[in-house]
Amino acid sequence: RKKAEERRKAQEAEEQKRLRELEQEEARLKEEARKRLEREEARRRADAEKEAEREQRQQQPPAAAGGGSSGGGGGGAGSDPEAARRAQIAAIMRDASLAPAEKQSRVQAILAGKLDPAAVRKETTPAPIQQQMHEHPQQVQAQAPLPPQQRAAAGGAGA
Repeated sequence: RKKAEERRKAQEAEEQKRLRELEQEEARLKEEARKRLEREEARRRADAEKEAEREQRQQQPPAAAGGGSSGGGGGGAGSDPEAARRAQIAAIMRDASLAPAEKQSRVQAILAGKLDPAAVRKETTPAPIQQQMHEHPQQVQAQAPLPPQQRAAAGGAGA
């Protein structure tokens, strides 16, 4: 009988020990989860701040953005065309009246150096025909009048 009681008490002690270990493990896991959430929240806040900063920089007029960063006369002169290019691209991306393909083609033209940022800023109206030629040169060329020799060939082939 004594041995049975001792075994039972030993089992109860082991069970209590296991319960304490489980509670400690659960508390440790909760603490790790809390720390992980804090890190993720801090990362989200930092990302949101960076995004807000980026949007604010894009919304600033080019003169304000260039004037604040130049510091000296010599340092700002080299980045002026680049700042104008970035500002022009930002303006194109904000323009809701442009289709995504048109935005992309204009940005590519700017990056390729085909469009002068200063000249484009002076433009008051877009050139839809030039845009058509850029996107669909075959269609625009087909609309142009054909020379007599080609007209005859096209007429004979179509008839």
